[in-house]
Amino acid sequence: MTLSDDTIKQLFFSCEESHGSIYADEVDIIQFATKVSNYVRAEVAKEEHCRCVEIVRTMNREVAAALATQRPQKPVVVEKPPIAYEPKTHARSSDPSTSQEAAASIQSLVQRLIDVIHANLKQNGSGTYEEIARRCDLRNDQVWRRLSDMETMGLAKPTDRIRPGSSGKMQRVWEAA
Repeated sequence: MTLSDDTIKQLFFSCEESHGSIYADEVDIIQFATKVSNYVRAEVAKEEHCRCVEIVRTMNREVAAALATQRPQKPVVVEKPPIAYEPKTHARSSDPSTSQEAAASIQSLVQRLIDVIHANLKQNGSGTYEEIARRCDLRNDQVWRRLSDMETMGLAKPTDRIRPGSSGKMQRVWEAA
């Protein structure tokens, strides 16, 4: 089975930021791999169903016709279990105490970043994380890491719009909530 470029892009852009994951170019690669795997499973199930109908058709056309109208059973979808995440401490509850302390020590910086980003969204309107970072004179990662916290806090939300970023990949446009 070969996936088209459009299908891969669609799966890639459907990935959302999640905490405690492995990222490459701002995309959780574990989530992306899971989406590809689930898509391929569903497509393989459809192909298997078609092959079965063809085999049955050689034995009994009536049964094959009835079987052809049936949908293949959906494969079991395996999703990654959510990781316990505490937005106020930026540490997982399972992290060692040193990580908990480190997360607590940056809380005031995190809050200042959130305040700057939120004020910018309210004053200048919506933008991608790169646009917001440029307007606030922050690094891209300082903004995209905070946007999901801000969404959880009810301070920001993604719009239905997307725009290309500097890499050419499409990015969600965020606005103040």
